[in-house]
Parts: sequence; structure tokens; C-alpha cells
Amino acid sequence: MLAWMLALRYPFASQSVSIMGFSLGCQVTLSCLEELHDLSQEFPHCLEIISNVYLMGGAASVFGGKEEARWERIITEVASGRTYNFYSTSDWCMHLFLLSARSHPIGRYK
Repeated sequence: MLAWMLALRYPFASQSVSIMGFSLGCQVTLSCLEELHDLSQEFPHCLEIISNVYLMGGAASVFGGKEEARWERIITEVASGRTYNFYSTSDWCMHLFLLSARSHPIGRYK
């Protein structure tokens, strides 16, 4: 829904926007970026909407092999600005996500 509203340029008719996600909201942010990337096949202006991306303590996994390369391509094509990843190395929620999902969450990578 968020990606479609942004693709329709509502309510920002001629401005780019920065998108921010906190914790599980990072998954919403990443899903929005992925949908905008898919929509750009039909609506090329979708690649001009997002300026910066802010991910804070993301409970989403995008790393590992082909998946990592795919997400890197999506984020760099959709976001015209920079991507920021904020996290705490002492975040126990991220540690539990790492143990339960057996993958690297955004906030605990490297």
C-alpha cells in the first residue's frame, strides 16, 4: 500500500521522500522498496521517489549469497540518496532473531 501511494505521488507530487523503518518497520520499508522496484518496470518514475533510506534495529534478514546481491541491487536502484543502518551491538532482540531465524538481521550484520 505504501509503495502504491508513493508511486501515485500522493501526497508529494513533485518531491522525493526519505523512508525510515524501526525494528519490524524495517521489513515494511524493505517491502516498500521491493514493490517500488517491481513497479518501476511499468512506471519508471518509481525510481525517482525515494531519496534516503534509514533502517534502525532492523528485524529483517536480507543478507546471504544471492539474496544479498538482489537486495543491494534493489536498494541502489530505488534509493537515489544514501542508505543508513543504525543498530546496537547489545540489542538482545536482534540476538534472539539471529538464533531463531538462523540468519543475519540487518542490525547484527558484520
